[in-house]
Amino acid sequence: MALALRLLAPRKTDTQVPALRIVAGLLVRWAPNRHAFTELQGYSVLLYLLSQSELSFEIFEILFEIATHGEDTPSRRGSLKDPLCSLLITDLLPLCAPPLQRKILRAIEDSLLRSPASATRLWMETPGLGLPILLNFMRTMASSLYTVLLAVLSQLAPLWGAQELEQLCGFVIGDQQAAIEGKGQILELVNQRLSSRSISVDVLRSVGGWDLA
Repeated sequence: MALALRLLAPRKTDTQVPALRIVAGLLVRWAPNRHAFTELQGYSVLLYLLSQSELSFEIFEILFEIATHGEDTPSRRGSLKDPLCSLLITDLLPLCAPPLQRKILRAIEDSLLRSPASATRLWMETPGLGLPILLNFMRTMASSLYTVLLAVLSQLAPLWGAQELEQLCGFVIGDQQAAIEGKGQILELVNQRLSSRSISVDVLRSVGGWDLA
């Protein structure tokens, strides 16, 4: 494992993908390796090394393999099981150009689509993931990515409660950095959830600012 990480050094671009595949193989096959890797702050090391590299979709494909514990393949996305690896993916995402960002966000959407509710809730509740990071992307990424960002948000929508609605309302009403276009699309998504009755009246009443009397 340590040797493979050394081969990920930014100056060794020709060895990065093979080395990352070795790391993925070790993490996917044995749960004790995943625990040891986490204890050694392995994902922080990967973030440091990969953030200084020329990122490609091939690198992210390997990261998705780790995040899904080996379920992910080029033809079929697996369900997201490792929130720390998911966090690594979203931490690296802002370093990519918009075309690559689009492909990665589509992969996240597909993975969430195939994830059970328990895995999606874990993704949504992990600090640094969930609504906060997606709303930050709505704030900072190109407007051409709003559609795919809304598609990712829609995968989380069935699990929205009062806290999530409050975050969305705060984004729409109070966020000065967010574009009007993005705010409008989020309001439309909330309206769709209301129309489908997937958000209860009690949840709406618990959110400050909603008057249903």
